[in-house]
Amino acid sequence: LCMKAVNQCVGRVIRHARDFAAILLVDARYCQTQAQQQGAVSGRRPCDKLPGWIRAAMGSESGPADFGKVMGRLHGFFRSHK
Repeated sequence: LCMKAVNQCVGRVIRHARDFAAILLVDARYCQTQAQQQGAVSGRRPCDKLPGWIRAAMGSESGPADFGKVMGRLHGFFRSHK
């Protein structure tokens, strides 16, 4: 994955300290290590290349069964940031 482009997109969403946004990385590869993507068992995950402040706020939802949980968290987030 081209994480430079992902980081640029994230930077366009949030411009100053009072901004808020939801950034959804909807691709199973963000949770996999590079080695797992290539069939091995170890290595770094693409999301490890994201800034620390984003990694610290990332949820651990990782599959279609978690979609409802993600939508609930988004609803709560935007409701509390009106």
